[in-house]
Amino acid sequence: MHDLPDEAVLWYHEVDEGLCEARKVVMFRDGRMERADTTEHTDYTDLSTEPLPSLEEINAQDEFEAAEIDELEFEQVWTAAAPPPP
Repeated sequence: MHDLPDEAVLWYHEVDEGLCEARKVVMFRDGRMERADTTEHTDYTDLSTEPLPSLEEINAQDEFEAAEIDELEFEQVWTAAAPPPP
């Protein structure tokens, strides 16, 4: 939660059992979305090389509010974030 205009405001992470990112989508205040996986990324959005903290650890920080979503919701966000065709 912040007021920085050029920083993402929503982060979606697909993680494995070790909390390592497999795919990620970020959304900006203006509605723009970027995504990353093992084959694509942007200057802003790339997969982390470190495991993510648990939901409890994330939510212990005042500036974050994390929640688990289901696979279907992530797939919808992933598809919506696809770059336009050339």
